[in-house]
Amino acid sequence: HQGDIQLGVVVADGRYRGHLGYVDRRAVYGSRLALLAQIEILTADGSTQRVVTDERWMVGHGPIRHADPIHGERVDLRVDSRWLEPGQLPPGARAAVLHRGHVTRRLVAEDVDRVQQIGQRSAVSHVSPSARRCSTSVRISQAQRA
Repeated sequence: HQGDIQLGVVVADGRYRGHLGYVDRRAVYGSRLALLAQIEILTADGSTQRVVTDERWMVGHGPIRHADPIHGERVDLRVDSRWLEPGQLPPGARAAVLHRGHVTRRLVAEDVDRVQQIGQRSAVSHVSPSARRCSTSVRISQAQRA
């Protein structure tokens, strides 16, 4: 449909539920994944439209199977990524489960600096992986660090 917008969100362990610290503890901040979203759109006439998580949201499994700040990310490249296109849904999509009344205090976004590119390095080698496994590494020599 002309003008329709579809928002795809990937929710993964990350720092909230992933492994952290020298002792490799998992789920330090909590164990349940969830998404609470509110997007505010300022229109040309000055009005505001809000897109919020509600009963119209759908959930399903995308290609990211594991995402952890210590143990890295596993991606299943066999999963079709067309679910990010308007009108498409992820494989096995179902209605999202809504939890009412779970926010008991003011939510504040993490206050961090924006990510910036500080340099660019060429890969030392490139190996084309099979479709079953994909990994990338870049080796930086002491001379390149200077």
